[in-house]
Amino acid sequence: MLGTSIGGMQTWLRGEMFPNDMDCLVAIASTPAAISGRNMIWREMISQAIRSDPAWKNGDYPKDAPPKNWIKAVIPLSAIMTGSAGQFQKQAPTRETAIDLVGKLEADGEACDANDMLYAFESSADYDPAPKLNATVKPMLTINFADDLTNPPEHLHLPTASNYTEVMRLALAATVTYRAPCCLGFGSWVFPAAPPTLALTSGLSNAPTVHIFVLNIDRRNRC
Repeated sequence: MLGTSIGGMQTWLRGEMFPNDMDCLVAIASTPAAISGRNMIWREMISQAIRSDPAWKNGDYPKDAPPKNWIKAVIPLSAIMTGSAGQFQKQAPTRETAIDLVGKLEADGEACDANDMLYAFESSADYDPAPKLNATVKPMLTINFADDLTNPPEHLHLPTASNYTEVMRLALAATVTYRAPCCLGFGSWVFPAAPPTLALTSGLSNAPTVHIFVLNIDRRNRC
């Protein structure tokens, strides 16, 4: 089973809920920890922006007159959280181009539905696979990106997930740092560079039944 972002969250959860229904698991751009800190603050800002939009009407707005005010706050914020500083600097190197980019982001956001956006963020706000990680019995690979503001690799060591290596009784845990020529933050998984296959293969060959690799793809120093 392979998933990215919310799909990665589902991968962590399904590894616990249906441990024998897959041969292996790959979770990309997600961590086995409760949503908190910056990630939860961002989500709450999105919820408040949508729910406080006068045209939202408790979600019962007509399809031909959807709420739009929330877009000005949510869409640029989402771009910041899922992008990277280096990439934005390339896209908007001056004050004028940065302002223009905000306008383009808001225009693109016109295609987003407020209720769909609200559901996506609020329905996953209580995500926390950490307490039952020991139920995962199949090999698992997790890939995170060093410049991802939403799921930074250090979240693998949050209190809610800090015991995952001990709980899962891992005999092997490896961290591979791979430097790629671009930086896209959370969106790095959309256009990934080739991973260090040899390093992963050599580690897997002597791995125990259950193992987790953290492929920490550091794109910051090559922007």
